[in-house]
Amino acid sequence: MIGEAMEEADPTHDTFVEIDLSEPETNGKALHADHNGRTETNQEGPGVVHHVPDGEQVRTGVRIKDNFHGRNVLALGGRLVCGPPEEYKTVTASLLLITIPSALYFAFPGAKLAAGLSPALPAFGAFTLAWTLLFFFLAATTDPGILPRSELGSGCNTGLFPVTHDFLIDGHPKTLKYCATCHVYRPLRASHCADCDNCVLDLDHHCPWVGTCIARRNYGYFVLFVWGCSVHCLYVLGTALLQMLEQSKDRSFNPIRDFLEFPVECVLIVYCFLFLWSVGSLSVFHCFLMSKGITTRQYLRPKAEREGASMASRCREVCHPATPSFLRALRLCEQSGDMPNMGALQELFRPFAVLPCTHPDALHQLGLTPESLGLPYDSDYYDPLAHAP
Repeated sequence: MIGEAMEEADPTHDTFVEIDLSEPETNGKALHADHNGRTETNQEGPGVVHHVPDGEQVRTGVRIKDNFHGRNVLALGGRLVCGPPEEYKTVTASLLLITIPSALYFAFPGAKLAAGLSPALPAFGAFTLAWTLLFFFLAATTDPGILPRSELGSGCNTGLFPVTHDFLIDGHPKTLKYCATCHVYRPLRASHCADCDNCVLDLDHHCPWVGTCIARRNYGYFVLFVWGCSVHCLYVLGTALLQMLEQSKDRSFNPIRDFLEFPVECVLIVYCFLFLWSVGSLSVFHCFLMSKGITTRQYLRPKAEREGASMASRCREVCHPATPSFLRALRLCEQSGDMPNMGALQELFRPFAVLPCTHPDALHQLGLTPESLGLPYDSDYYDPLAHAP
């Protein structure tokens, strides 16, 4: 089975190499031998020393940044996954577009509403603002569903890999597409994000305002963010207008006089009205996409190429994204001091993708051999993450 971790090869066919990433201990030292028979020991306790050519420095232990090749910024040991550094300007602009009008609202019409009508009116506005900022933060810092990548080396003839192939995974056929950058077979709804330089599951789009990809694992947060932003914008508009009407109810309407008397309220009403058109339409659009079970990228394709899921399954994916996190797996490896095993990662992502395309079973299903690809008999090619850069 593709998802199983590097099972033993057929003894009659010696071109497949079995991987053993176990860590034998010798007097408390981790002992490892390379494919030339050379051994190295790790004097510092738990850690991993991998197949290292002569003359290169031996690497011990494991760090997330050593095994993550995308352009995302990782913080707090990989717990926060942000977009590329150049997105910070638009992310900051997004926060200012939300917080500055909100501060003006609480300082002027909100304060007057609390004094004249009820403190509950601005309090609810504070709740909608907190909701918006919370899900903005979650959407911007959650791993969107980044897939690991394989390192095949320049000698591999990757042109032999078909663009799409029907793999048999857990007894069910699944059409996967090859990524020439990450060297993995991914689902058709996954895509390689040029901004983040990663393959991402169910990539909807790369949002510069949030600063990261919107995909399988953070799509629900993004939808709740845009809906929270729409509700907050509508509420500020309505209560600011209510405050103006309440204070000018005993006189006739005069736009010039009202603007001079309530300049902040008038600016907020116009700003929220214009802002609501964009974020409100975005909220409705994503509800439409969920009802069709498709992503934005699928919607932009011709109708014949849209293969969406049912509304119920799409809502389950959004509300309960039971999708493994590659970066969380790397973080656990960092804590334990073990180098990530591509076989274990394949098992983790088995329902979604085929990670090492040089896996013996994957090669068998593709009708390829290591010789045809120009691969040497080196286990590094069967566990690409075992050799840290």
